[in-house]
Amino acid sequence: RAVLAYIKSTWPEDIRRRQERLTQQIAEAIMDATDASGVGVIVEAQHLCMQMRGVQKQHSSMKTSVLLGSFRHNAPTRAEFLRLIGSP
Repeated sequence: RAVLAYIKSTWPEDIRRRQERLTQQIAEAIMDATDASGVGVIVEAQHLCMQMRGVQKQHSSMKTSVLLGSFRHNAPTRAEFLRLIGSP
């Protein structure tokens, strides 16, 4: 039972870390490929393992974001990006 409780408690954390790494990799790839001065990436995903097993939340989704370059360091650019995509 202790092993099952551990797996159940760590899955959501592991999923979150994987999605954060993927979001970072996407942002870096776009930045490298386009030589842009800034990049903003937001990934929203529904994870079947959270819906079917584990925490069993049927309509749950997870959102991760990465801002690089001017999107990270320039407050007006960051604010405009977040406003345009509808994030608070």
